[in-house]
Amino acid sequence: MQTTPRQYQQLHPEDRVTMASLLQQNYSLRDIATVLNRSPSTISRRTWCACLGRRDVFRLDA
Repeated sequence: MQTTPRQYQQLHPEDRVTMASLLQQNYSLRDIATVLNRSPSTISRRTWCACLGRRDVFRLDA
């Protein structure tokens, strides 16, 4: 059985701004994922990394 490789893309700066705005409006992670057409796990990872202080993830000025 042959599988196709997955294509990964980083969040675009516009996506990060949208994500921050939606978080401030108390959208759920699942709703944000739907708006951005991303997996809920991607949104979850990005928000948790930001909470842990990782500077390479979820920076609005990046």
